[in-house]
Amino acid sequence: MAGLKGTRFEDFILAAKKRAEDAIEQHKPRLTTLEKSLRDAAIRRRNDSRHNPGRPNS
Repeated sequence: MAGLKGTRFEDFILAAKKRAEDAIEQHKPRLTTLEKSLRDAAIRRRNDSRHNPGRPNS
């Protein structure tokens, strides 16, 4: 099966993560609950790194 990186579950999570990161700049994207959570986490990480540039990301 070409294009698969892991198990079906892992592929599903990776696809949701990519879709969430692609939707960061959108005001009200239509996303699943998982994608919304991943998008919110990515936004928080991005804002954290802007406010605390010397702090390493953990």
